[in-house]
Amino acid sequence: MGDNRRQFDLNAKHCFVHIIWGNELKFSTKYVKLVNDESLGFKKDEHVFVTPFENVYDALRDVENVFFHNTKNPRGGQLINEIAPCCDWLIIHDLCKPMEVRKIRREYFSKIVWRTWGNDAGYIYQQGEYLKNMVKAVLNMLTKKYYRFVFAVGYANKVDVVDIRQRFGEMPMFRMAYANANNYDLLSGIRNEAQSSGKKDDLLRVVIGHFGFKDDNHKQVIDLVAKYANENVRFYFPLSYGDPEYTAKLKKYAAKKLGNKAEFIEEFMPYEQYARFYSQIDICIMNGTRSCALGNISLAAFFGKKIYLHRSGVIKKAFDMENAPHMCVDSIKGMNFEEFAQPLIYSENDVAEFVVKPNIQTALKGWFDLLDLLREESQRRKSISDK
Repeated sequence: MGDNRRQFDLNAKHCFVHIIWGNELKFSTKYVKLVNDESLGFKKDEHVFVTPFENVYDALRDVENVFFHNTKNPRGGQLINEIAPCCDWLIIHDLCKPMEVRKIRREYFSKIVWRTWGNDAGYIYQQGEYLKNMVKAVLNMLTKKYYRFVFAVGYANKVDVVDIRQRFGEMPMFRMAYANANNYDLLSGIRNEAQSSGKKDDLLRVVIGHFGFKDDNHKQVIDLVAKYANENVRFYFPLSYGDPEYTAKLKKYAAKKLGNKAEFIEEFMPYEQYARFYSQIDICIMNGTRSCALGNISLAAFFGKKIYLHRSGVIKKAFDMENAPHMCVDSIKGMNFEEFAQPLIYSENDVAEFVVKPNIQTALKGWFDLLDLLREESQRRKSISDK
């Protein structure tokens, strides 16, 4: 199999090379398909995609401009050093960790557009890990200047803008949504179906977190909602990916505290199926502090669900900036069940920043603004080098 993979040619020269640096297919397939869709206004022949992960390449091998590049450390800064001479611009989807960022040669940072995924903006601090957090804080501080060397930052929505600016200050930023032309119509149809059929029972459905990592601070939420375990409620834990050891402990803890009211979603759902699931819930609780779960937040907001956020989290800060309706997780402590379950009534306009856009061209404007700027900058740099 390995001999049949299309290898990236290190002697070639390209305009835009996208580094597929997420070892997953949920998002990678989205932006590869998006940028290759010329009907939306992209120029496919300008773009090349490179991944160091065999499974990602194998899933995308039928896409002619996707290439495999074998390297010793797939998530290492050396990958950038190897690919950067072959292009005008590197568009990196999900940047490597700070110690690897420091290994990128200084001259290549000016070629980089970093499309942040939230968890790639430095090491993440975890509750209770005081010594590790001190070390992470030092490494984050020492690496801060390197992130500021990149040419521009791409983001999903204002949550990322808040996150990046509070970490690194003002930087050139462009919305680079992983948009789909059909999503708004799909979600609108699902929402209309749910509204026309109405709620068919009195069960309160609550989603807690979005993956099986400690970043979601599940246990704190479980402790807060355990008092409702005897009510007509069910708690759903999406765990289709995550740390197996943490997930096993979480399931055991949730079962102990919530009994048979806890349900674990461990199989990956296609987007439409997951959206239909979200259209039937009542409450979404996201207790992480960083920029993550934005797709889940977007679904919850689009369907008008009650959203609880971490009071000190970056998502809440972005919601506050937009005056978007929400509640704080820690406020659950003083709530009885009726207060906890009481819906928040708001319109799509109230959460417009965080939900899928009705017009695909509006959603993609940031992409095209960025690509036009990069082309102009390439011409400027070429004219300087020719003098």
